[in-house]
Amino acid sequence: MKRISELICKQRWLIVILSFVLIIPAILGYVATKVNYDLLVYLPSDIETLEGQEILTKEFSMGAFSVAVVEDNAAKRTHEA
Repeated sequence: MKRISELICKQRWLIVILSFVLIIPAILGYVATKVNYDLLVYLPSDIETLEGQEILTKEFSMGAFSVAVVEDNAAKRTHEA
């Protein structure tokens, strides 16, 4: 461990330069990454959820998709005796 710490101290400028070089592809990857918020695209096309979504979209020109976040769900707690 002492040898590693001495190497880091002696080669500190190399480590700083390497860090700046590696941050360039990290920034480019961050900018190029698109987030897909439509979770329905990951489901198979023949399930009832997507069929219902298509009916709602065609008949009423709107979809019905929601995500619920639940905290402190009692069903997930382990019962203590």
